[in-house]
Amino acid sequence: MKKIFKYAFLAALAFGVSSCDSYFDVELEQNIPTNEAYKSVQDVQNGMIGAYYTLGTYRFYGRNVVALGDMASDLATASSSSGHFVSINTYDLSDTDGDIEAIWSYGYKLVDKCVRTIQGAEAIEAQATALNLSEKDLAIISSCKSQCYALRALATFIMTNIYALPYQPGQANEQLGVCLLDKEPLQPFVNIKRSTVKQCYDQVLADIVKAKELYAGEIVMNGAPQFYFNEAAIYALEARVNLFMGTDSYREKKIGRCL
Repeated sequence: MKKIFKYAFLAALAFGVSSCDSYFDVELEQNIPTNEAYKSVQDVQNGMIGAYYTLGTYRFYGRNVVALGDMASDLATASSSSGHFVSINTYDLSDTDGDIEAIWSYGYKLVDKCVRTIQGAEAIEAQATALNLSEKDLAIISSCKSQCYALRALATFIMTNIYALPYQPGQANEQLGVCLLDKEPLQPFVNIKRSTVKQCYDQVLADIVKAKELYAGEIVMNGAPQFYFNEAAIYALEARVNLFMGTDSYREKKIGRCL
């Protein structure tokens, strides 16, 4: 009798395991190739939301970027119990500092997601007729691209100011800046050379221009425009970049328009 129960149990277990194969046989999201990840308007929106999620992580704009200046200027005091920003607060900074390294890593995660989403959005736009996209669909895609260009401009601007020497008005600004991603996302095992500070600022301004051109209102904001780059925020970023560049002509033009 014991043998009968034993064999019956083993048979039931084998049947259960075999029936679960299809349940566990799924495609991991991170394994989906870029050219297959964006097939619908919703995919483009998801890509944009993923970029915002990376922006808001504490490793980037959710804490580290915002706290960095305060910690370096003694406006805030780091706690040794947490271990964060202590080396910056005590002027014992190392290029292996974890908080500084996290800004670099997650800044590029953000830029990479923006590039991939823009690339995917353009591929869908190219098939607008075949996919029967409506005017609203195209407006959503345009607005998502606007958000991604604005986010990439912000991330590039932040990292250039953290990891490079300041922009010098009237100078060539050939000092090394950060690595730029324009049309193609990050590729494994590919070395990317650092661009100059001037090239970094040129791309930031070019991305802001694209963000303004593609802005299609608050159609992707779902009643919460305070969480996204609205038109005023894009112009505010442009003003801040020009302030760092010391661009007098920009200030005079904007002041003249206001008057």
